[in-house]
Amino acid sequence: MRLPLCIMVLLVLVLPVQGQETFTWEPHDFTVTVPEGWQVRESGVEDILLTNDANDATVRVTWKPSMAYSGITIEDFTPYASPDAESIIIGDETYDVLTDIPVIGGRQVMLINIADTYLMTASAPADMWDDFYPTLEAIITSIEASPNNDPLLTQPIHWRDISLMTPADWRIFDAGRPDIYVLSSRETRLAFAATFQMQQLSMDVRDVSFLRDVLDADSLRVLRAAFFIGSRYEIGPVETMEQDGIKIYGADFSGDIGQGRVMLFVSPDFAYLVAGMSIPEAWEASERDLFVAIIETMQFE
Repeated sequence: MRLPLCIMVLLVLVLPVQGQETFTWEPHDFTVTVPEGWQVRESGVEDILLTNDANDATVRVTWKPSMAYSGITIEDFTPYASPDAESIIIGDETYDVLTDIPVIGGRQVMLINIADTYLMTASAPADMWDDFYPTLEAIITSIEASPNNDPLLTQPIHWRDISLMTPADWRIFDAGRPDIYVLSSRETRLAFAATFQMQQLSMDVRDVSFLRDVLDADSLRVLRAAFFIGSRYEIGPVETMEQDGIKIYGADFSGDIGQGRVMLFVSPDFAYLVAGMSIPEAWEASERDLFVAIIETMQFE
C-alpha cells in the first residue's frame, strides 16, 4: 500500500504484548508468537512489523501474493540474493531462505519466502546478530501460515457513472484523454513502463456513451480494434447477457499485449468498454479471478 505519510501514521496500530503471546494477522491465515518485550505494529492487510523495546531487532512481514504467480524472484527485492538458497522449517513446511545473511547499512538481514505469499525480513545490528538470532529464529519458526492469494477489494473507486472496489494499492491513472482511465497499482504501471508487459492485472475503462444507440455484440470486436491500436490479438466468442436493463457483451482475448478479457456495458443512458489484462501466466493463475471479482462489484449510477 502506498499512502501519504500522514495517513500511514493514522493507520499504524501498535499492539503491545505482555509475555509471549500469539498474534493473529487478520484477514490472513497467519499467526506468530511474539516474545516478551516485543510489540507488533500493524499497518492494514499488507504489512506487520515486530520489534523489541529498543527497536534493535525487527521482523517485518509483507503480504506479497504476486510472489505465487508472476515469476517474481528475490532478485527483484534485493541485490544481495544468494543463488544457493538454504531452507528453514516452519511448522510442517520447509521454506526457502532467500539470502545469505548480508550486512546492509550495518545490519544483518535474512529474507524468507513463506507460503509463496509473504516476504519476511529479519534483521538486527551486525554486532548484535548472534545475540538476537535465537529470538529471531524462535519468532520465525513459530509462524503458522497458509497461502493467501484471494483478492482483497478494499479500495473504492468512482468515475463518472461507475463505482467499483479494487485492491488497496490501486489508483486511477491518467490515460491522456478525459474519456479514458486506467486502474492498476503503481507497481504494475512501473513494471509496464520498464518491460511493456502487464506483470499483474491492469484495467482500461473507456466511456463510449456517444455510441450507445448503435452498439451491439458485433461492436465489441470493432471497439477492441479501434481503442487498442498497435497490438495484435485474437478475440474469442462474444458472450451476451442482460442485467438490470444493461446489456453486457464479453469475450476473452490474447495477443502481444498479454491476455485478458474485454467487456462492453450498454444502457440507454451510457456505454463503457472495460478491458483487463496481464501476462498470460498471471492471468491464468489469479488475475482472471481478480478481474471477475472487481467486475462483480461494479455498479452504475
